[in-house]
Amino acid sequence: MGSTGVLVGSTLYLSHSPIVREGFGDWRVYEVLVAALIIGGALAAVRARHTMAAVLALGTSGYGVALTFILYGAPDLAMTQFAVETLTAVILVFVFWQFPRVDYRSPKRIKLRDGLVAAAFGLIVAALTLQTGTMDTSPRLRDYFAEMAPLAAHGRNIVNVILVDFRALDTLGETTVLVTAAVGVRALLYIAAAERRQR
Repeated sequence: MGSTGVLVGSTLYLSHSPIVREGFGDWRVYEVLVAALIIGGALAAVRARHTMAAVLALGTSGYGVALTFILYGAPDLAMTQFAVETLTAVILVFVFWQFPRVDYRSPKRIKLRDGLVAAAFGLIVAALTLQTGTMDTSPRLRDYFAEMAPLAAHGRNIVNVILVDFRALDTLGETTVLVTAAVGVRALLYIAAAERRQR
């Protein structure tokens, strides 16, 4: 994480392009509330003393991201985000419920180091997101996908067409990663159950 942060941060610094542009401060009330929900969930997860509380707090941040998708006109992405966050919360709760409680806590020095690295990396990602979101991009790709989606893929939902046709191999890779993670979780649960039966 540290090396990635240094590379991305140095690239942002050397690009000399403004991170915040005109119109950035034109916030709406509901945008501020959703942002506060996401940040509050992340802070609550960091300060949570119990695993279940941390899982619920992370789920709150995820639901906030889904609300952001709805606000900016991407209901299909919002539905996917809601489904993923719900499934993730259920799986994590089930897994942590099966495992024995771990009382080990990192020393304060380690916590401080990890906190500084995470905060720096978060600021770099936020700056990169702001710069990308306010950057003027060419409409060529937008026009191409809007034109070719009904002709080449016979679909009107451009986002779905991009996911399952134009970048099908990438989506297949992501699905493979999710299935592998699910198999790994099932294996962990099986091992934990076998250990309990042996006791």
